[in-house]
Amino acid sequence: MNKNETGGAYFIALGGGSNIGAKMLVLVFPREKMIFIFDCGIGMLPKNGNADNIYLSDLAKFAELMAMHPGFRVVLMLTHAHMDHIGGVPLLKKLYPQIEIRSTEPTAGVMEVMCRDSIKIRKGSDLPEHYTEDDLVRCIESIHIVRSADWIDLKHSGFMVRFEPAGHICGASTVLVKTPYGIFADSGDISFYDTTTVRGASKKLFDQVRWLSIESTNGDVSIEDPETVMSELVKATLDIKRNKGNSLIPGFANGRGPDVAIRLGRELQKYGINVWSGGLLRQVTESQSKAHWGSDRRFRYSYHRGKMGKPVFNLEPENVRWVHGYNFGDIVDSSGNVVVIPNGMVEAGYAQDFLSEWAGDRRNGIFIVGYQAEGTKGRELLGLKPGGKITLTSPINGHSEEITVNATVRQFRFSGHADGDQLADWVHRMNTHDGRSLDKMILVHGNPNGQEGLRQKALALPNSPKEILIGKNCEIIKL
Repeated sequence: MNKNETGGAYFIALGGGSNIGAKMLVLVFPREKMIFIFDCGIGMLPKNGNADNIYLSDLAKFAELMAMHPGFRVVLMLTHAHMDHIGGVPLLKKLYPQIEIRSTEPTAGVMEVMCRDSIKIRKGSDLPEHYTEDDLVRCIESIHIVRSADWIDLKHSGFMVRFEPAGHICGASTVLVKTPYGIFADSGDISFYDTTTVRGASKKLFDQVRWLSIESTNGDVSIEDPETVMSELVKATLDIKRNKGNSLIPGFANGRGPDVAIRLGRELQKYGINVWSGGLLRQVTESQSKAHWGSDRRFRYSYHRGKMGKPVFNLEPENVRWVHGYNFGDIVDSSGNVVVIPNGMVEAGYAQDFLSEWAGDRRNGIFIVGYQAEGTKGRELLGLKPGGKITLTSPINGHSEEITVNATVRQFRFSGHADGDQLADWVHRMNTHDGRSLDKMILVHGNPNGQEGLRQKALALPNSPKEILIGKNCEIIKL
């Protein structure tokens, strides 16, 4: 076969190409009647009177593709369990039951937790129902679990897939597809730093890659080593305690929240300080404790007998205690507490409850540790001056409350995404199909600044990819 042959294969982003959110990347191989999908997520909409609070990948365009290619085998591969990557999967499976799904065990387990919570919130908020509990169960039960980083033979025209640990969160993967024409790799969300719960990705991908779609979230910036940032956060919580204040740390239930809660629990134990957590974070860590992936780092947990006599999962061996309705009042009325709690962007949950109680006291600290999207309360908090006001609205009952923020608000720039220099170095070290350079590098999952920043860094490489393209949503890129 001619080394330039591709069989008419093409790439199209139906979400998360030229933006961050609702990622759905599609590869089509017309000659072999094969379609591959990398992720199917959702994106959050700002609160401005929308009928829904999310947007989906372009499923209408996907329906067109399916109609154009009847009888094609379709394989969906999930890189990790953040909602912008998996939030639309149960709906896609509901619409197209024939789609095969592959993911690591932690990704499948946490996806079930996150999507079930989404169903509950949407019912309580009277938002449109995209899928039911039964749809979710059928979807989860259909997933083919990937347990190693070995190549998996799909027994179809020589196609194989491989999941490589990506270091972003527990279970996260870079996904590679071996085709009759070469290897296509999707980086997924990738990080090369070790954290509390995940080892960083390998800095060299040894497979002979021909085409690469690569995230560009931090393509234009440099990020600090998380160890340095964690040391600063520990010091900040101790300073707040010395002033008889409380520290509120809103954290994503999947990723940054467990990572920060467990690490702070370990660090603050030597000072006799407990860390409080709970909500969805408890369910996520319980799911993660039952599964394992190549880059995941184990944490300690146990079970105790709950009030109803049933075993209850806990992180007490890591010095993390759960917040419940019955002890919430005692925690907010005392001092010197450290609380790491969802929602990570302060859009719902216990984070809003604690903020309402603690924001007015200048002795307290509100420490933002995760990405804050435009239009979220977390982003609004970061822009407030001391004494500024913010309105909290519950997504469940619609109750609104205006509060004054006198507490210290600080941002600690943890990131589960590699920066531009790290991504460019990864590309530079990569083996390629011809021993020289990638045929195509497609920039996805980034804003214009991030994508342009990474493009410039890749152009400067001695083995710069032959073509560097932006994966603009709904634009076909021929391989």
